[in-house]
Amino acid sequence: MTDGAPSESDAANELEPKRESTSWPTLDEFDYLIMSRGWAVFDNVYDTNAVSQYSTALQMLTSEHSEVQKDRGCSEDMDGTSHCLLSRPTVLYEILAALPLRDYVTRYFNGSFILNSFGGVVNNGQDTSYLFKPHRDVRSFAENARLMLNMLVMLDDFTEANGATRLLAGSHRLERIPPNKIFEENAESLKASAGSIALWDSNVVHAGTVNRSGKPRACLTIGLARPYIKPIIDLTKMIDPNDAKNLPETARQLIGYHSLPASSLEEFYQPAVKRTYRE
Repeated sequence: MTDGAPSESDAANELEPKRESTSWPTLDEFDYLIMSRGWAVFDNVYDTNAVSQYSTALQMLTSEHSEVQKDRGCSEDMDGTSHCLLSRPTVLYEILAALPLRDYVTRYFNGSFILNSFGGVVNNGQDTSYLFKPHRDVRSFAENARLMLNMLVMLDDFTEANGATRLLAGSHRLERIPPNKIFEENAESLKASAGSIALWDSNVVHAGTVNRSGKPRACLTIGLARPYIKPIIDLTKMIDPNDAKNLPETARQLIGYHSLPASSLEEFYQPAVKRTYRE
């Protein structure tokens, strides 16, 4: 494993997610779970080696992001949160090269999608972060439009004791955020082992909980969206071109290189395979 972005041949390495497990929901079952409760869980997508490497990268990047947040005067309610972990190449780039559960994500959108965000959370036992308030990860209620999908990669076991994320079943079908009492009485804890992944409709109301275990609890929080949805950071400008050119084409598509508006007539009038606005 190198420190830089993975090459095409690196995509099929030891960190590649497992192929479909018999314990995972089928695509049809996934459809039903997303439509009814709003989420589905996939156990043990990554093994302990991948989890360990991702955890190390997240801890390092969280410290770096914390310094920037403090410098910019916006750290007060961001304890342990990082909103763009792709600012420089790390082992996390492997997730771009071999996105887990791609068939399920494609099924959700019934077509193409790109990254909207790629962040992480290290729950250290404090409850000062905005993540502890019931919220959605979309600013506008989209109902059945399916504009965004959350992907949460668990880098530690998620338990009641260490602050497992809570989700309110069916809340993706109602525009109003529920009163706190309703959420507290009915939200379910997302409990699974490290290496597991949860996918949920981004309209689902969810919240973090206080970690009382005495040990950090970490996860990656990835947002996926239709190609015409504006990402929170323009990764095509943020990622160094020398790093980007070494990524496989599937990763470049995921970053958004196929979803860019043309900036000149010469850029617009191109053969279809060379256009920046393919999606």
